[in-house]
Amino acid sequence: MPTYFKYTHMAVLFKGVNTVEKKYDYKKAKMDWHELNVSNEADMPLYMKDWYWDAVCDSTDEWKVICIYSEEGEIEAAFPFLYTKRKGLWFIELPWQVSYAGIWLRNKDISNKEKALKYLNENVKAIVESLPYYDYFHVTFGDSLWTWHPFYWLGYDARPTYTSIICADRSDIKKSVTYGRRKNINRAEKKYKILIDNISVEQYWNLFEQSYDTRGKKISHVKNKFINFVEILKQHDSCEIRTAIDENENIVAINIFLIDSKKYYHQFGTQLAGCKDATSFIIYNGIKACIDTKRNFDFEGSMIQGVCEFNVSWNPEFETHYVITKSSRKYRILNLIRQIFRDKRNS
Repeated sequence: MPTYFKYTHMAVLFKGVNTVEKKYDYKKAKMDWHELNVSNEADMPLYMKDWYWDAVCDSTDEWKVICIYSEEGEIEAAFPFLYTKRKGLWFIELPWQVSYAGIWLRNKDISNKEKALKYLNENVKAIVESLPYYDYFHVTFGDSLWTWHPFYWLGYDARPTYTSIICADRSDIKKSVTYGRRKNINRAEKKYKILIDNISVEQYWNLFEQSYDTRGKKISHVKNKFINFVEILKQHDSCEIRTAIDENENIVAINIFLIDSKKYYHQFGTQLAGCKDATSFIIYNGIKACIDTKRNFDFEGSMIQGVCEFNVSWNPEFETHYVITKSSRKYRILNLIRQIFRDKRNS
């Protein structure tokens, strides 16, 4: 019997003729995951915390978690995921405002890559064995998935994406950024002042709405959901709102940074037209505060050219993440039909 089956004692398989039906106790797994979150709150990454997933999902029933257990009953690995049905298809994805997550692994003192790969492979196999039926699997994994070999061996596809990191050991931020970014910061220092947590989420939304109206763009967030999300972050001391004001004490830019024990995340930001220097100043101010607390600053990265070029002007390190995908035959056929109709409309 393969080694990984010792971790799947909660997954019961019923075999019939040409069929395999999988049963998994998601309710118990979520209770155990919650207990681990509580006991490990200080070190649990923000995008893995159960209260965070409750905050970003429309319903707590929308997301599930698979826990993989050791023989002693400890959680060795976990995989939270959004599980929804749309237009007759089942999707396994990440929810809104979870940039990357994937697999949580218990820290192990593993001495070499062979043992590390074996440990990762056993847990990935156990998780995949316990997944519910899906038509489309699309999940961006964090750095705990340091190689996607185990998913490749199980028939999944992957592509790389990146996040940009300012490491906590950076000594002089201003000297390390590009000349253009340094000029932005220097100009802003003469014009603006930074205030921390001095405004409401509603005030942020108003400036956000104003800036989008000015540019003729449509906001993709739902106001009440966004405000509720940030209020929950504040309740858990997991965000800071940094505001730039001019000499007349007018708000010109606001950024919301999410925080956990190891990182600041550059999650939201907006500014009035012509005030881009203020945004650079807020980010610079946030990076300095982040490093003072021995944390890394995470721009979250983007494959969008303009966003990437802005991030890289801060001279960050790049961290590779893998977007793992797999689709059912039904999904591939329907997707092909949709593509044919799109091509006909565009021809």
